[in-house]
Amino acid sequence: MKNSYVYGVNKVFWADRGCIQGRYDLGADAVQNILQLDPGGCLIDFSHDHGAVYATPPAGAGAVTNANPFAYTINQPSPEGAAIVVGPFDGGWFDHGIVSATGSNVGQIEVRVRRPLFAHAAPATGIQVSAGGGGTRILLQDAELLGLTPGSTGLDVEGPVQACIVRDTDFVTLAQPVLDNSTYGCVFTGNTSAFTTGPAAITGTGGATTGGANAWDKFRHSAATD
Repeated sequence: MKNSYVYGVNKVFWADRGCIQGRYDLGADAVQNILQLDPGGCLIDFSHDHGAVYATPPAGAGAVTNANPFAYTINQPSPEGAAIVVGPFDGGWFDHGIVSATGSNVGQIEVRVRRPLFAHAAPATGIQVSAGGGGTRILLQDAELLGLTPGSTGLDVEGPVQACIVRDTDFVTLAQPVLDNSTYGCVFTGNTSAFTTGPAAITGTGGATTGGANAWDKFRHSAATD
């Protein structure tokens, strides 16, 4: 699917059985959920790149909203797994969070979105990953997470992820830029934070390491090398 535009629907992609596969170049406006993967569904090399995204509930008579607040949601995928790439594209407006991935069969989560404005409606988490199987790989690169509502979190990682790399990403106006409770810790290289309202740019028990060239406005208390 290329050069397409979707307006005013509840979901663009949805699977609770079978698999979604392919690269999609499309814009979306007044669409609450770009992707919803429920238990029983899987993603095979799913990629959404290019196209403006405005993830807001549809309006007007007869509009149906969804209780799921994230624009891209992976919820307990089937054993075939789930691999998703969001971006690269510029901008975007998200009433709540951007990506949520939960389950033991979550595979690759890659996000490359410049200046996504999220948490417009209420405090939210931009990217939330809770892994269970140890095979999850996370790459957050060339992004800028900007929270619009006080009290928001940029990246929240939980569980035994295989790899978590955060590179060349800016975290702006967030209470908690990074909450790292992953088993092995994330690796941070070339990132910045600004206007952090919480006590530190990186919090959690993940034992995160750094690859250098980070510019945190508030160091994590437990790691002077940040």
